[in-house]
Amino acid sequence: MVDWNFFKNKRRIDVPKWLAKLNLLTYADFSNALIALGVKPPDESVYKELIKAEQKTETPAVVVAVEPSKPTKPSTRRTRKAKQESDHGESADE
Repeated sequence: MVDWNFFKNKRRIDVPKWLAKLNLLTYADFSNALIALGVKPPDESVYKELIKAEQKTETPAVVVAVEPSKPTKPSTRRTRKAKQESDHGESADE
């Protein structure tokens, strides 16, 4: 089994987001999820610290007004003009 700190650092996990994404609300859920991944779970005190850190980092959502962009015209494809046949191949003796 892999150590929790190694797993967390190797995968660069943002722990609060990871806990929320997997809906790990209790230490038992957290521990079972890590065991299923082959990771040695940390002590329950570490889990409680992670939960406290998650609650501190939660900030209210800020609404940002975005101006609608102008619709862009689809690009037109430029084509080559066909070469016109010239009279170079005909003889002038006629």
